[in-house]
Order: sequence, then structure tokens, then C-alpha cells
Amino acid sequence: MFIWPSEKLKAKIGKEAWKRAEKRYNDYCNKNNIAFNLLMPLIEETISRLHNYEPSAMQTGPAIRGDVKTMEKHLQMLNDFPQLKNIYSIMSESIKNKTAKQDPSQ
Repeated sequence: MFIWPSEKLKAKIGKEAWKRAEKRYNDYCNKNNIAFNLLMPLIEETISRLHNYEPSAMQTGPAIRGDVKTMEKHLQMLNDFPQLKNIYSIMSESIKNKTAKQDPSQ
């Protein structure tokens, strides 16, 4: 079951952007039997941190670590969701490129 996020959260990310993302994420969660509302604390915490930190300073995950094996697993999990898979690929590539520019040893 999908539970709408707070109006404050929707206003921060933009109601129109939320509408576009909702269907994709809701489809993924429903297919994989995940309650989307379980993700809301993580989403809200991430957004709240944007008030105090630059997004690049908060970046964690396989792309910034160069963990290709984990990224490949994530992409396999998204095979039935080509739009989400594309977003994941673009964002991961952007993170890897930015990291490489900051640290030429990578």
C-alpha cells in the first residue's frame, strides 16, 4: 500500500516531480512486495540534510566506492523497470565521474 509523504516533503521536491516518480517507485515496490512507506524515513532524512550539507558531501554507496559488483546486482534487480534502471545508471556514472575528477588516483 502506498502512503503519501507529507505535504512539506512534496513541496520540497516539487509536486510535479513527485507525481512522475511516484508511479515508477510504486510499481517497483508493489512488484517486490515492499511497502513504500517504509522508505519514507530515509527519504525525509536525506532531504532534511540538504539544508545543512552539499549533496556531494553526503554521498555514499557503491558508485562513490567504485563497487562495480554491487552496482551490477542493483542493475539486475531493475531489469523489469527500464526507466529506473536508466536513472540508476546515469546517476551512478555521474557520481563515478565526479569522484574521479576529485581524486585522480581512482
